[in-house]
Amino acid sequence: MKKSGFALAFATVLCFSPAAQARDTTHFFDFQRAIEAAIADGQLDGTVKFYLKGQHVRGKVARTFPEA
Repeated sequence: MKKSGFALAFATVLCFSPAAQARDTTHFFDFQRAIEAAIADGQLDGTVKFYLKGQHVRGKVARTFPEA
């Protein structure tokens, strides 16, 4: 009896719950401004350097991530 009551309650919840909707909204953010804000807030301390496509890298690159 408990199982059928649980099943009935579960089915009722599923029938009356709204369907999830996904959005295809693309957001473009300024990366440099985000890094500067994180450093100013103390979330980043500047020890990790970020180089984006087209920027000159000084020194030896230990590892690259082409899929990123």
